[in-house]
Amino acid sequence: MSADDLNRLGGFARYEDVDGDAIGYRTLPGTDHPKAAYFTRGSGHNSKALYTEKPDDYVELMERLARKFGTARHLVPEPVVHKNGTSKIGMIAYGTSHYAISEAMDE
Repeated sequence: MSADDLNRLGGFARYEDVDGDAIGYRTLPGTDHPKAAYFTRGSGHNSKALYTEKPDDYVELMERLARKFGTARHLVPEPVVHKNGTSKIGMIAYGTSHYAISEAMDE
């Protein structure tokens, strides 16, 4: 989401499941807005990314993550495997690292 999106919505909860797919919305990196992207620690946060030790918040987070992986299972493309029969190492690339690996393989 952009700064305009954040202003239009009036609020932002980093880990809130707004549309039911269990995947939280994100802001664009570098967005100049006080509610833009930031880091939180592990599983000790609630849907608003606030630190918590409440058991109910932890259960809610773990249940959302389980739903998130179920959603992602249907959205993530199948792996692309390149073999030449003599390879001694393997690499796993995802996201933008894919392009660096592809470029290195061409050399």
